Amino acid sequence: MQHHIRKAGTETYVLEINASAEDLALDVRQAVRKKRSASNLKGFRPGRVPHHWIRRVYKRELEEEVAKTVIDEAYEDLVTQSGRYRVTGEPHRLTFSYDLDGDLHVELEFATEPEFELREVDEQVLEVKCVEVTDKLLETMVDYLRQKQAYTRQLQDEEIIGEEGVGDQDLVICETLELDPKTGIVLLGESESRMEAQLGVSEYMDDPEYQALCAALVGRRPGDKVQVRFTEWPKAGRLEFNPLERAYEATIKTAERLYVPEFDDSFVKEITIGMIESVEEWPDSFRALVELIVLVWNHNAIDNAIMDRMLEIQQVPVSDGLIRRGLAEFRKRTSAGESNEAETEAYFRRHFAWNYVEEKMHEEDLFRWPVEPETEEVEADPDWEILRILEDLVKAESRVSEKPSRRRCALDYLEGEFDIVSQPEGDSTVYRAVFAAMARNTWAKQAYGPEAAEGPY
Repeated sequence: MQHHIRKAGTETYVLEINASAEDLALDVRQAVRKKRSASNLKGFRPGRVPHHWIRRVYKRELEEEVAKTVIDEAYEDLVTQSGRYRVTGEPHRLTFSYDLDGDLHVELEFATEPEFELREVDEQVLEVKCVEVTDKLLETMVDYLRQKQAYTRQLQDEEIIGEEGVGDQDLVICETLELDPKTGIVLLGESESRMEAQLGVSEYMDDPEYQALCAALVGRRPGDKVQVRFTEWPKAGRLEFNPLERAYEATIKTAERLYVPEFDDSFVKEITIGMIESVEEWPDSFRALVELIVLVWNHNAIDNAIMDRMLEIQQVPVSDGLIRRGLAEFRKRTSAGESNEAETEAYFRRHFAWNYVEEKMHEEDLFRWPVEPETEEVEADPDWEILRILEDLVKAESRVSEKPSRRRCALDYLEGEFDIVSQPEGDSTVYRAVFAAMARNTWAKQAYGPEAAEGPY
């Protein structure tokens, strides 16, 4: 029997095993006897089945048992008990060839933990983008909640699009035909296309086509035809810089009026399912809810920044074999096209590298674990039901935990080592973060739907 170990990449090795039929003869006989003593085939007395029957009926099981015995013994002797390798994870069969009473050939890949020394991080400045709960944030969230509760109805015969005071957010669907801007005649071969417009949507107000269409629609009714003319300016990066005059005819198919509910007691009671009953109660209760969500967000932002900086400082090598196996398992559970493989590989490298850093810190007694839980206090009135609905979220994602994990203890220690400087996060990121967190609980889903994670921007 021959064995050979070769390096096959970063912190990755392959154990090659070659055994002839003569080398395995004793193992085969022992496996057959063991199977025979436990067999109970119809037509034979228990434990008295002929050997050739055992070989024929249980051939695959015998092959696996013999191979496993040989592989396990070789792996234990040459790898785990040799003292040369700090193995991590389970070994993986790269190749396997064996037929009962034939030769065995196996290539077994295994990964090892990297050898590295922890570098000092004392007084390093770490800038982290954190969320601040402001009146502007709360007002924007209220506006978004009102928009989610809005409803539409078709315009009546006497009503016009864009009617002052009530129609500034009317929704219109048109069928358009491109025209020659000079003659106003429909271009040859042009077919109708569908176009939607909502008056007053600020994110499109810089688009000259949108501006021209909205201006043409104001004062009109379904069934009317309007001509829309505008100047199309070249996009950045194009070689042509001359503006293009364009025109089309729009036939108004439908027009709906958007009604946004007033921010009153009825609205507040509806979206909170009766948890808050009046506008007077709203400010303090809602601010406390958002502050709780932001607390979780900021904790996670600090944790991720610490992990990224630590991995940048330590530069821990990760086994190529572990990454390949992680990607292979991920592919089995993910359809093609649903994930970015480069991002997935980066995730696995980060995951394994951090585990090594965390283990090294624990070995060097830089933090204590396990420890008694230390629950972080959140200033909030315990009688507010709106806070209790997020209890599971906070326990799962913040530092509030009955049993702090080793990772939590490691990150808490590192937070004291770094000089953390908070930087304000961009508004759109804040809104998405808060709405995404709120969308995870039943109250928010009932109030404004599971798509709330997209936020208003």
